[in-house]
Amino acid sequence: MEYYLQTYHWLDARMPPLENQLKKLASTVEGMLTEAAAKEKTREAESRARQSAEEATQKKELQEAEPAGTRQVEAQSIGPPAVPKKIAKLRWLWSGIALSLAGLGAAWFFALLWGTGLGGAEWPEQETWYMLFLYTLTGIVVALPGVCFIRRGITGYFLNNPANDKISKWWWFLPVALGFIGGVSAWLKNKNVNWRQARNMLTAGILLTLIFTAIPLKAGEPKIPPPETPIVTAPGPTPTQTVVTPPPTTSPPPTVPPETTLPVTTTPPTITPAPPPEITALVTTTPTTTTPATTTPVKVAPYGTIRIATAEFSYESTDPIYYDSFWGWSMYDSLISYDADGNYIPQVAESWSLSPDGNTWTFKIRKDIKFHNGDPLTALDVKFSVDRFASKESTNPWSPYLRNNLNHTEVTDDYTFVYVTNKPEPPLVVPFALTRILPKKYFERVGQDEFRRAPVGSGPWKFVKHVPETSFKMEANINYWGQVPAYQYVWEAQVPEESTRIAMLKRGEVDIIQGLSYDSIKDLVNEGYRTGTIGLPTLSNISFQGTWLQQAGPTGDIRIRQAMSYALNRQEIVDTWFRGFGKPGGQWWMHPGSYGYTDALAADPFDPDKARQLLAQAGYPGKFLDPTIHIYATAATGSTGGQDYVTLLTGYWEKVGLQVKLEVVDLTVFSTYFFSFNRLKGGEPNVGWIVPWTYPSVFNSTYHAANMYLSTGVHNTGNDPKADELYKKATAELDPIKARQYYAEFQIYARSMYVNVGIANVDSLVLVSPDLGEFTGKNWMSLYDASNGIQHKK
Repeated sequence: MEYYLQTYHWLDARMPPLENQLKKLASTVEGMLTEAAAKEKTREAESRARQSAEEATQKKELQEAEPAGTRQVEAQSIGPPAVPKKIAKLRWLWSGIALSLAGLGAAWFFALLWGTGLGGAEWPEQETWYMLFLYTLTGIVVALPGVCFIRRGITGYFLNNPANDKISKWWWFLPVALGFIGGVSAWLKNKNVNWRQARNMLTAGILLTLIFTAIPLKAGEPKIPPPETPIVTAPGPTPTQTVVTPPPTTSPPPTVPPETTLPVTTTPPTITPAPPPEITALVTTTPTTTTPATTTPVKVAPYGTIRIATAEFSYESTDPIYYDSFWGWSMYDSLISYDADGNYIPQVAESWSLSPDGNTWTFKIRKDIKFHNGDPLTALDVKFSVDRFASKESTNPWSPYLRNNLNHTEVTDDYTFVYVTNKPEPPLVVPFALTRILPKKYFERVGQDEFRRAPVGSGPWKFVKHVPETSFKMEANINYWGQVPAYQYVWEAQVPEESTRIAMLKRGEVDIIQGLSYDSIKDLVNEGYRTGTIGLPTLSNISFQGTWLQQAGPTGDIRIRQAMSYALNRQEIVDTWFRGFGKPGGQWWMHPGSYGYTDALAADPFDPDKARQLLAQAGYPGKFLDPTIHIYATAATGSTGGQDYVTLLTGYWEKVGLQVKLEVVDLTVFSTYFFSFNRLKGGEPNVGWIVPWTYPSVFNSTYHAANMYLSTGVHNTGNDPKADELYKKATAELDPIKARQYYAEFQIYARSMYVNVGIANVDSLVLVSPDLGEFTGKNWMSLYDASNGIQHKK
């Protein structure tokens, strides 16, 4: 008790009265504000003078440079209305900060007062929760007025008075009064509190106060910060700042012909309010020459911004070995790639060969690629990237396919990379096409953590800024060796709510929205919005797990699995659930055009009579002790693979006499059931269960098929020795024609196993603003791969 009294008197003697401190602080703040106002006026005057001089100089230069027969388009500034004066905002901001600090100081002061009279009594354990609540409530009440002022200072809200009006000093005493009330209330309710425990609880209360004061601040700001607003200057006949659009990536860029003395200047498309800072766009076309066979490339400096709203960012990774980096598909080039027909084509490697024994891959690297920081891309970068991708450190799902068949890698010269396997495996072209090349020198200099924060690649887009769970921004790489983007920036925002994404598109705040239900897509198409097809068809199918086990129940009989296929009216499902955006199909990772696809993989027709006949042949339901068939799905509503979609399928099965039960599980359980490196043995709950799956297709499903149909697959659906042998034969064959034939035979046999049943091939669609032009990039891959081919509206 004596210690606390001494502490109190020591503080009382050495701390001036709180009112004097507040007055001193107010005077200091007022002086700072006056000084800031003077500096701001000086800066504004200098800025206006400098801007006027620059505009006059620019106008004079343009007039002198303008050739006869051309026309100028005046620059237009697109942006928000003028904001209130900064000095007014600063007054409210400083006032709010001072209020919050004063309130918290008052809370500490009165905590000390009641602490001196508490003695050494123990704190009743059952009242701990009450004290925590009381301290938190007190802190919130004390800090809230200050937060309101901070919000008004930041947003410029509630600034109806002139900027030089004085703020009433009575506001300074409000948090003191509230702190006093809170302190007295706590003292009256807890006279027997132990001081040490009270101090700890007060600390916890202040920490919670800081958390809760952040909530109003956050509530006063938009969840998705809009990108910066550009000032767009229409194209003008300036002889500099041009970018040559190179030819297709399979050959080196040709020599750029000299510009003619009379270029034709075109007017750019109308740009909606967009994120980038000031951009000058130059579009110059050379007049047609007299030689019909000669085509002069169009020179374009990227301008404008592509704005994308997506439901979620998934991994938010910028490193290809951290799960996968979807943004990396825009920033990094892959070792090889594939065209619209699924044929593997050069990318970083301009050519490659496989030795006669099938074990040595030799890649010749292009000599004209540079990373975003200017470093040349060489075979050393390729080796570094492939070794890292194939390492055990990588969590990318494609890494094991390289790692499991890697003997060693080597560099024989600056532009030759060699990959040696332990056994022949021609399908390795699949993971090679998914291996992104990173700059070895830069990565080793900055380290992995810094690289992930500031990634550098050689792709068409360069990293600008990442706000976690909010937005990601990239800038055009004007020195890209391939197709240079037409837009200067691409900005993607995470917007979980579908209705919000739709509203943003309608208000012109974004240009592309992803992840919409087919009902919403249909409605927007009816309203006149256009769709874009990005990627291969999305496949919807169901799989049967553990059917070879005795505990599988009815699904262990292939006739029942066949009956469930014939019972589905696929065309009706396409017309209703998918709103007509697709057709029957959906076999596991196979669509017309996939490697090894044949008409024998087409979906079964709707034949309920045949389904009933098959059930009768199987003795269903009487033959089975428990005739119930289980299918599991997530609780998601409206999504393909969620409980609503599964309920639709269940209705068809019940009409032919099947007893089906829907098991709703969370996403973690769903993933654990469907992806497991442990083989089912019979005691697991999902033995004999059905799982729905919907995902975009691929051109080459070799490794996906292994997981579905082989006895070693992670989905626990295949257990047939013949399927294993057919797969091994197809993947070891070095002759590409024979290999495709063998793989088709494997797929036909795998379909006859009825462990996977296709339902529909659905169009992979995004909604597109009318302000965007054509999509001329790699639309068969992904939006991240295709974005550099999006053109301006003509």
